[in-house]
Amino acid sequence: MFWYWPSYIDLIFRSVIPGLYVGRNMFWIGVISYVSENSSIKLRTLKLGTIVATYTISSLIGAGLVALIKMTVNYYGYGYFIVPILLNLIAAFVGYCHVKDTSDLYKKNYEWLRPKYLLKSFTSILKNKSKIRRVVLAILVLCQSIFVARIGCKLYSYIL
Repeated sequence: MFWYWPSYIDLIFRSVIPGLYVGRNMFWIGVISYVSENSSIKLRTLKLGTIVATYTISSLIGAGLVALIKMTVNYYGYGYFIVPILLNLIAAFVGYCHVKDTSDLYKKNYEWLRPKYLLKSFTSILKNKSKIRRVVLAILVLCQSIFVARIGCKLYSYIL
């Protein structure tokens, strides 16, 4: 059934939607921000170290789960679609039930989300700075792009 769908549907679900919320990277940034805000200074380093270790261990567990699913679930069945949906629902349920917002109240100022201010703040990085900073920023963007492309190609080769 799913293999008869047009390729743009696959593009939307595999690239566009994860690209909008930045996927796993934004999740881990949110976790680190939450722990940093809701931890004492003495425990913050320990908790952030635990998060980094958890990321590595969970990546290994996730790779193992993918291998088990590939071995046990028929490729043409619904398992490839139902298993990730169920795991995401379980994660959302656990997060909803057990993660409490203990942050301080703040005045919501969404001015920085407006495109005019976003573009202005982005271009201010490049203005009135030394040439070496612009070169360093360009090299960082280039290295990040190469790194992401390398990881994407590696992950795509696992899918094939």
